[in-house]
Amino acid sequence: MIAVKPPIGSIANLEVSKAGFPGSAFTGMVDIVRSLVASGHPAILIDISALGRIRASEIAALLELAARALPDAFLGVYGGQPAVRQRLADVGADRVVRSFVSLERALSHPAFRRHRLSGVSAVVLCPEASAMNAISPSGTAAMSDVMGRPVLEHGLNFSAGFGVRHVSILAAEADVHSIAARFGNGGRKHQNLFYASVEGHLNPLVQHAKQFGGFRETTVVLLGDALLDCDLPAIVDAHQQSGCDVTTLTLKSIGKSLAQSTSDPTIAVVSPNAGQALRDMAGQDIGFNCWRELERMGCSVRGVTQYGHQLSVMHPQSYFAAWSAAMAGRFPTLDPAATEIEAGLWVQANTRLPRRLDRSGPLYLGAGARVTRNSRLKGVNVLLPNAACSGAHMTNSLLLPGVTASKTAWVDSMIASDDWAIHHPIATQAARPGPPLEGVDGGAQHGVPSEIAKAG
Repeated sequence: MIAVKPPIGSIANLEVSKAGFPGSAFTGMVDIVRSLVASGHPAILIDISALGRIRASEIAALLELAARALPDAFLGVYGGQPAVRQRLADVGADRVVRSFVSLERALSHPAFRRHRLSGVSAVVLCPEASAMNAISPSGTAAMSDVMGRPVLEHGLNFSAGFGVRHVSILAAEADVHSIAARFGNGGRKHQNLFYASVEGHLNPLVQHAKQFGGFRETTVVLLGDALLDCDLPAIVDAHQQSGCDVTTLTLKSIGKSLAQSTSDPTIAVVSPNAGQALRDMAGQDIGFNCWRELERMGCSVRGVTQYGHQLSVMHPQSYFAAWSAAMAGRFPTLDPAATEIEAGLWVQANTRLPRRLDRSGPLYLGAGARVTRNSRLKGVNVLLPNAACSGAHMTNSLLLPGVTASKTAWVDSMIASDDWAIHHPIATQAARPGPPLEGVDGGAQHGVPSEIAKAG
């Protein structure tokens, strides 16, 4: 006998009883699968944990089911006992029907992971960050470059990996234009993007709900200026099973903590009922706590904690921390726009490398970056497009596009731009900035043999 279990996103979840796969009722099982596919379930998982063994006729039935379901659906089984999994492997059936040890393993496979949040929308908040104006070309932290892509693009890729198809991006009007120029008005592959301009001094969620009449489906609220690594589908599943109107998430870092990994909740899952309440909400100030107001209005709000990482880039220190964490592999879902030619060395196109490169830590070289033969690089170092260093001793430093460090330069624990904050301590916990380098902000030499000049 076969039973239909609650779906997981748009993944149909079936279960086979101890009686095994149906024989005479095989046609009925095919009809069940076909109806599931037709109703919007492009992936099928079958729980076979109840089977103590699997007969040749059942393997044949499973293969025929896969043949009839494909190419319209992806079929897999999970939970099989060792003898059952070995039998499937011996006859080569696992080449057609993927076999997984557990449901968790099955859901982590790309063919199933990308369907886990189908039917769930996302609202991405892109707040203004004046401290990042000199770093981000558009003036919004969400468009700051990390590993060759804007932080916002990493976030969109993260949600798309779980099947989130509809995303609303909320930003200031000027920022909306620059974001749309990057990603297009209609969206991108596998995601439809919608843009809404919001007033910086008002609560963006309340504004969005008033503009669009609330939320029509379960919606995940994310930050566009943050790198994220968490089990987002587990949060949504727990929210839907709880029956609450809002679930807020606080991430707790494993091992060495990251900045803001234990901060106030910034991720939330909102049900349509709460979306309607947001639309009717009176308070709209940017500092207004809409979750508490929703509770006062009768909505059920709960908070949960999960292990994971979130790192916002709202200011320069956290921006460098984001680069450091990304290059250390703390955000494994990131897709760098560069090739890792050796461990810890990422290179984009048109980058000139010397025959001898002395480095003692991760190094990222953007397109057109130039490192000469005598360069010595320590710690985490980032040279963004068209930046250059010659004979430089760099420790935990980041050169923004167009910066040239001369052969006598020593750039230590800093973000270096051609006109801003060359002396700002970025990777340290210093109470105040260090002394300006030579030729910057009219500062004296201060005994440091350094010089930063505009490229060209």
